[in-house]
Amino acid sequence: PSRAKWADTLTAADLDALAGASFDGVERGDLIAYKQLELGSDMAPALSAYRIGRVIGTADGALDVRVVRRLEPGHEPPAGRRAGQRRAGLRGEQEPPADVRLERQHVATLKVVPRAH
Repeated sequence: PSRAKWADTLTAADLDALAGASFDGVERGDLIAYKQLELGSDMAPALSAYRIGRVIGTADGALDVRVVRRLEPGHEPPAGRRAGQRRAGLRGEQEPPADVRLERQHVATLKVVPRAH
């Protein structure tokens, strides 16, 4: 199976068991898992749950990532972009962006997801 499909079966415990990676060791095309520092609803800093994404670019010490899965409750793997936009429109909500830029100082955990065995 491809790494993206295999990523659908990974749990947080599986990701915890992977070796850590550095920003400098990540290349375009790599599938990564990461935890990001963000502000919680109470405006206090918090650590996100794992997110899995494909690196689509690297520049200026940052990683451009297309998120393929969030391990947070209530986040399903994204369906086709058109289907997601249609569902979001029907609910009156904007579709969350699928591409993110990760800055080194905002990432607490970074791991490269290996190919499935």
